[in-house]
Amino acid sequence: WATVLTFLLGLIYVVCGLNKISSLDSLTHNFLRDSYKEYGKVWDPMVSDIGAETILLDDGSKTYGLFLFNIGCIEFTSGILLFTPAKMIAVMTLVLVMFMAAYTHYAVGEPPYFPLFLTSLLLLSITIEPEPLKEPLSTARDSKPPTQPESASRDVKRPLPPRPEPPSPVHDKPKFKMV
Repeated sequence: WATVLTFLLGLIYVVCGLNKISSLDSLTHNFLRDSYKEYGKVWDPMVSDIGAETILLDDGSKTYGLFLFNIGCIEFTSGILLFTPAKMIAVMTLVLVMFMAAYTHYAVGEPPYFPLFLTSLLLLSITIEPEPLKEPLSTARDSKPPTQPESASRDVKRPLPPRPEPPSPVHDKPKFKMV
């Protein structure tokens, strides 16, 4: 199940990231571009306090297109990394982004259900991850089946050890007198 869940999450994040980076689907891209004008205002005061507004959010046009592009790049890259050994880094990055998205939706008065749902699926995908194999498959396939010791393969009948005698019942007088 972990592989199927990881594949679906990777596909979701790659497609969502592509929609934010390019106009793969122009209707969705335009909707996101218009929505990010409102979402960017949530993060503008916090980011401008550290002086990183022009790097992370906006180029000064107040369209927050840079914010949309940056989130799209993170989602797209992390979606691809879900299929690599760097899966844990991708999951933690996406969990952080989804918590930020949930806060953003809450701050603008929208229900944050979808980002929280995706966050729970991301955490579930690393929780139900199967344990790695102890040895590589190539050596497991190439190895010979275990052999029995020579004495076990012979048809030799050995006498069984003698069974111990069962203890004899002890007949003692009762310690208490019954009335």
